[in-house]
Amino acid sequence: MGPGPAGAPEMRGPWRTILWDRNAGVHVEWRTAPPLRLHAPPLHRADCNTPVLTEGDRTLAMPAHFVPIGHSHRRVGHPPFRFAAPGEPVRIVDDPDPGAGKWIESLWRSPDGALYGWYHCEAPAPCPRTIAAYRIGALVSRDDGASWHDLGPVLAPQPDELDCTFDNGWFAGGFGDFTVIPDRAGTFFLIHLTSYHALDAAQGIVVARYPIRDRDAPAAALEWWTADGWQPRHRSLPQPIIRPARGWRHADPDAHWGPAVHENSDTGGFVMLLNRTYDGDRTLTQRAVEVSFNRDAGDPGGWTRPRVLVRGAIWYPEAIAPLGSDRRGGGTMRFFVSGFSAWEIRFHRGPPPAGPEPEPAAFDEADLARLFGPRQPDGGFGT
Repeated sequence: MGPGPAGAPEMRGPWRTILWDRNAGVHVEWRTAPPLRLHAPPLHRADCNTPVLTEGDRTLAMPAHFVPIGHSHRRVGHPPFRFAAPGEPVRIVDDPDPGAGKWIESLWRSPDGALYGWYHCEAPAPCPRTIAAYRIGALVSRDDGASWHDLGPVLAPQPDELDCTFDNGWFAGGFGDFTVIPDRAGTFFLIHLTSYHALDAAQGIVVARYPIRDRDAPAAALEWWTADGWQPRHRSLPQPIIRPARGWRHADPDAHWGPAVHENSDTGGFVMLLNRTYDGDRTLTQRAVEVSFNRDAGDPGGWTRPRVLVRGAIWYPEAIAPLGSDRRGGGTMRFFVSGFSAWEIRFHRGPPPAGPEPEPAAFDEADLARLFGPRQPDGGFGT
């Protein structure tokens, strides 16, 4: 879906400041924009962070869904966000676990043209009741994302990292809901992910990495950020950069999850958008989209305290550059949730211009139904 019918005026609201983060030295502006979406029928929503990669006059997007199990679709179009066809499900030709859902959440193009991807996987946990264990895996494609070869797990839970008594209604632990970006030196892949570890002290937003040169065999080279700096995965527990106020074992966690990170040319740093849940009942109810800033994502300790950017909203916020990607951009960017956008966003260094006190944006499911069509049984919107 493109930005409005052919010939229709693209009406946009006025810019207003929705956040001034003095600690980060960044302010954020927001305005309404013509509705568009990254997915198309039969998908009524995107069920993860959707990777988008624009190269020249060509855009590749990978929206994903969970029916009948997690799977990604491949859409090809032109900037800004114009797709002529709904897209096709991708194939994992040597999937070692085809019964487990796999959602591709990040993409990276290697110098030789190969496309690398990373997926969030939900497999049955070894528990007496039906509940999932999450893991992260890697893939490579030689046909531009139509088919993929599995490179194995990047980060999978060990038995003592799962807990079958978790009461959140979804999972018994694991690692997932992430994004992958290269560091500035082009040396490491940085994985900002959600740790659902059995131990409360290891839960939260954590950072892992492995050398880009080891992209075809990632698990052995993986390190994560700990209290003692970067350490091999099995040597010590991860050090969360953002901790839950109430952990994931509870029916009503109070926590951030699903980080979407991009490098922003206007701030000279990195932006992390986060889901925030609290006061749910085995629903992971979305209460807000929050934001954190960092001058260098290679320094996990540099992230600022999350601040509310949008009240309400729904899962999977992303800021995506119309001529760039979901991992790098600047200027006027599109703000998406679950693949839907009716808003633009931009980030600036320094204080905001004189005017009203910044106030977070806000919208809810009723607003999405009005913009995109009625709510569907799968949680999406449209007809």
